[in-house]
Amino acid sequence: HLFHYGARALKKYLKYPNVLAGMVGNEVMNDEKAWKAAPCVRAYARDLKLYMARMVEEGFLERTLPLMYAGQDSSMIGGADTDPNEVMKLTVDYLSCVEYGKSVVVVDSEEDVDVGSVSKQVALRASGSAGGGSWNFEDHKFGESPIDIFGLNVESWCSSTQTFEYNSDGTIGTYYSLWKALKKSSVPIIFSEMGCPHSHFDRDDLERKTKEGTRDWKQVEVVSRDMADSWSGFVAYTYDGPEDFVMFKGGPWDGQHVLEPTKDFENFRKELAKVTLLEDGAEEAGIRNDYSSVDSKFLPRQCSDVESELMGLGVRLFNDDEIRSYAMTEDSHYFRRTGNLFWIMVFILVGGFTLVMRRNRRARKIGYESVPSHGNDGYPMMAGVA
Repeated sequence: HLFHYGARALKKYLKYPNVLAGMVGNEVMNDEKAWKAAPCVRAYARDLKLYMARMVEEGFLERTLPLMYAGQDSSMIGGADTDPNEVMKLTVDYLSCVEYGKSVVVVDSEEDVDVGSVSKQVALRASGSAGGGSWNFEDHKFGESPIDIFGLNVESWCSSTQTFEYNSDGTIGTYYSLWKALKKSSVPIIFSEMGCPHSHFDRDDLERKTKEGTRDWKQVEVVSRDMADSWSGFVAYTYDGPEDFVMFKGGPWDGQHVLEPTKDFENFRKELAKVTLLEDGAEEAGIRNDYSSVDSKFLPRQCSDVESELMGLGVRLFNDDEIRSYAMTEDSHYFRRTGNLFWIMVFILVGGFTLVMRRNRRARKIGYESVPSHGNDGYPMMAGVA
């Protein structure tokens, strides 16, 4: 059911050109117990990629959509001594890891698949109407990273005196430590939810604190300048939603009428206006636009290495390749369901007709045996079933 939900959502929103990415999970692996779902997240993203590729191949969709997972910056595994930034790095590595030299083959069959020499296969529950036989996704480069973007939900930057390098209490800055931990990631990194709760902003600074907890949004320039070599953007939280984060008033939003901006939003817009376009500041930030060669340190890690590292923190995961794929076109699924329903109806009708005919023949036989062949008037007696 999860796959079909995701497939329907993709099919619905892919037609809009301003939709940039699809979310496959939000803060799923927040503790050691929840990490058991990690292989399912990978398999879910894998199936949606296979689905989109096949739909484009068959002409049902015009494009595919990048897939993103969003994690929480305070996720914990391995005990209190484990660095949360290390956990976040492992989360990115796990969701983007690959097994080099493996290809992906989708088999249009419900039968068991003998993997044989192909080390990575997924069985596709699809009907023969999709072409039959095997469909190799190797040309589509699937079998690589399940996710295309990693998002991080961060609620820090809660003081007007905070800087990139240091928090207001003098400890190492949250943004700096995240930048340092994730700067070699193989997929783009963004802040998918960025913003301190109103109730926490400057709460210990009586001179700067406001009744509304208005945020200054000074981190906008930090992400756009100091983190630009490895960070790809941010989403300010939030237009409408939890009251402790809203930037507009008059909600909840009805989907039609524009909400009224607050001072919090005006501060955000002011900081956003200071940001120099990436193209203008790329040289200063040391960003190269030449992608002809890729440094090996930015390539996805080997999944077996990441899983071994997670095991050292007490997280044991089964291989997501063992999860059977539900990837299929919705159209194939529809025709398969309707096709099965058609044959069930035919079976019921034929069976019912056969039963009626047998009863009729039996009634005729009984009638012929019990009714005299001629009436009292000498004419033949007619027997039948109405």
